Amino acid sequence: MGTQPAKFLLKKGTVLNGKWEVLDPIAKGGMAEIYRARQINLDREVALKVISDEFLESFDGDEEEIRATLERFRREVMMMAQVRHPTVLQVYDSGQTTVKREGDERQVHYIAMEYVAGTDLRFTMPAEGFRHDERAIRRWSHDYLLPILDGVETLHALGIVHRDLKPENILLDGQTPRIADFGIAGGHRWQRVTRSHHIVGTVPYQAGEQFLDMGETDVRADVYSLGKILYEAVSGRMVSKETAFPWRTAHLLEADTPFLRRLDRIVRQATAEDRNQRTPTVGALRQSLLEVIGAEGEAGAGSLETRSAWLLHWKPRALIAALALVAAAAVVTLILHLASMTQMRAATAQSSSSTVMLAAPSPGSKFVPTPNASNGTLASSLRGRDGAALQLVPAGEVTIARESESSAAQIVRLAPFYMDETEVTNHQFVEFLNQNLSKVAVQEGVVRGDGQIWLLLGLVKEGYEPVAFRDGAFHVKEPGYASYPVARVTAYGAAAYAQFFGRRLPSEAEWLLARRIGPGLRGSRTSAGGGSGVPASQAGAPGNSPMEAMQVQTAAPRATDLAPVLDGPPDGLGLRGLDGGVREWTTRLSLVEGGASAYVVMPSAVSRLPWEAFAEVGFRCALTP
Repeated sequence: MGTQPAKFLLKKGTVLNGKWEVLDPIAKGGMAEIYRARQINLDREVALKVISDEFLESFDGDEEEIRATLERFRREVMMMAQVRHPTVLQVYDSGQTTVKREGDERQVHYIAMEYVAGTDLRFTMPAEGFRHDERAIRRWSHDYLLPILDGVETLHALGIVHRDLKPENILLDGQTPRIADFGIAGGHRWQRVTRSHHIVGTVPYQAGEQFLDMGETDVRADVYSLGKILYEAVSGRMVSKETAFPWRTAHLLEADTPFLRRLDRIVRQATAEDRNQRTPTVGALRQSLLEVIGAEGEAGAGSLETRSAWLLHWKPRALIAALALVAAAAVVTLILHLASMTQMRAATAQSSSSTVMLAAPSPGSKFVPTPNASNGTLASSLRGRDGAALQLVPAGEVTIARESESSAAQIVRLAPFYMDETEVTNHQFVEFLNQNLSKVAVQEGVVRGDGQIWLLLGLVKEGYEPVAFRDGAFHVKEPGYASYPVARVTAYGAAAYAQFFGRRLPSEAEWLLARRIGPGLRGSRTSAGGGSGVPASQAGAPGNSPMEAMQVQTAAPRATDLAPVLDGPPDGLGLRGLDGGVREWTTRLSLVEGGASAYVVMPSAVSRLPWEAFAEVGFRCALTP
């Protein structure tokens, strides 16, 4: 018998609340219908998600079930509205209205969200799996799985558990995965609306606890789903025979190479039946995956075993030539690295007996990003092992003056470098501490690592105590605090974090350069005189002394309210939070402070010691290309 075409509630041309014009139906699922629509006032395409008429009618007047369904729909909007992340679908609006269908008035509940014209993650995964194609597994993991982990970790930081992660719920916007369908999402911050005996979601991707009590699931349920997705990518799509093992521990088929055996351990740990034995967080899953598939620059390069076997098949003369090329490349890399380090030392070779500050610009001062021939070979962004996004800061120069009027200003020229998009969060620092528990001791709220003070626990400000130590591990006390910048961390702790993840703290000059270039590229702070980055109203007049410039700096308003690191908009470099009163540790274990216009650097040898911790001081990391 042929399949009957799906009947949709809304017809083409229907306008909801005078704002959303239906263009075409896209899909119809068990609970909802999806339409391509147009936002009339902005003339842009959107996707409309509407609760299926048949789905509500299937409750046969059960008011409790209808109420629960509408509450989940409302919650989906609220959750999506809280998330701002490149891999999470953005919501624009929600509402309800009535439409006429077959002579009857029907109530319509809808969500308006981004329209993604592409396919979904399933399209990137061969039905038979990548199997032994190590190169393809690495490339797929870097291109798709790692960004998905980043997005899911952001959800968890906001106290949201998706609970229905599967390839069909991850859309592809070009090459960018976009997490969608928050219809059954939950979390401890959200009041339960699903009855404990109800099974909702997609069975093969569900952890066992979701079958027992949906309301008791936590982030480990999403870890289980992600482990199943990784399993499918390698071993092939789960068919009817294999869907009999929902909630069971998955294991790769034919894990007969060193690489696949290590990957199999990741899959087994992520999909452990006992959630107490499961990989505890998405961050831990990412760390394990990166240790197996390698750094981003090695994507697609193949395993060490594969490369070694390949080289052994070369003729001796070709092998010698290749080794010579490798040696030459190593020498060039070393020279560039030493040159870069020389610049960094020059940038930070300030006396520890005086306050260093950025000089107020005069009409004759100049701040010009230095052209750099190598920029074309550097990626505009990287991803760190802790999941942080790093943005490229192009070569440039800054003018630095001393507090003493007798000291000459110094021009510091810097090579390109990478800087974290945001400050390190409570969640990221807690993950770091938990991965270094063997080095850590906690006594009376003082966290020491390798004998040095890394962090002070307790209240950061009234009513805000983000990090706790209990049951032998560190925790973010409230899910909503996870995405806030870590505070009361010492310079020792910041440096240890950066070193652990293969990065470093930025120098004062680098921090200032990034802060000066970013607003200039965006255009919001560029003066007519050539991009100093300081508003003309605050720029010093000719002859202004450094002390007079300091008075301008300290007069700037200071932001004291805590907020998630992604709350502020990115500047022209893609960096967030370098303006408006931020204070951060830098490479000389000193503090740099940003105001609305300029900065003051306070050397630790004078007024700040590296074991001190402050309520409004965080940090971010940098990386030399």
